[in-house]
Amino acid sequence: SYNLIKNLAGNAYYKTSFDSIKNKALVINVDYYGYQQTYDVNYKSKTLQPDFTEKGSTFLQFNAKPLDITIRSATADYTHNTLLGIWQVGLKTAWTKVNNRSIWKKYEEEKWITDSSLTDQFLYNEYIQAAYGGFSGQFKQINIDVSLRAENTFSEGASIVLKETYPRRYINLFPSAAITYRLSTDHEWIIAYRRSIRRPLYKDI
Repeated sequence: SYNLIKNLAGNAYYKTSFDSIKNKALVINVDYYGYQQTYDVNYKSKTLQPDFTEKGSTFLQFNAKPLDITIRSATADYTHNTLLGIWQVGLKTAWTKVNNRSIWKKYEEEKWITDSSLTDQFLYNEYIQAAYGGFSGQFKQINIDVSLRAENTFSEGASIVLKETYPRRYINLFPSAAITYRLSTDHEWIIAYRRSIRRPLYKDI
């Protein structure tokens, strides 16, 4: 077997303040991530009889799984400190492209032949637009932290061999809230709620 992985990542960061005491700040991030994997495996199959003698000829197979993943994202986060607390708003956009192939070959008549019954190529594209707003503040012994995030997601998967596409579009809201009551320097009560989403690893798609 042969397994080769290549990664390439980059980031551009910018931060600015809108007043001399830095109560208002804007942070911009632009990210790039590239992932490439080449995974090749050779298979040798034999048929054995009850006495463990080989029956027929050895069946040879070869499987190549090249994988390419590209992720581009950009975020803008604005923070405003006030006497009441800290206000935050932000925007994010992300593009993901996946090219996942599985190439099967079998050895027949002294040459390698592509096995079309097992070979496939799957393409996946995902575009996410998100916006959020939040507030955190301290009121005597009580600390409040609340936020709301909205995501608009469009994704499309396509099987090249089957000639089928699987588009999907949805909007999700992800609220979160936490209230902390400090009884003393050693004891505190916390009530929290959070809604989130877990996505599969892109290399598993």
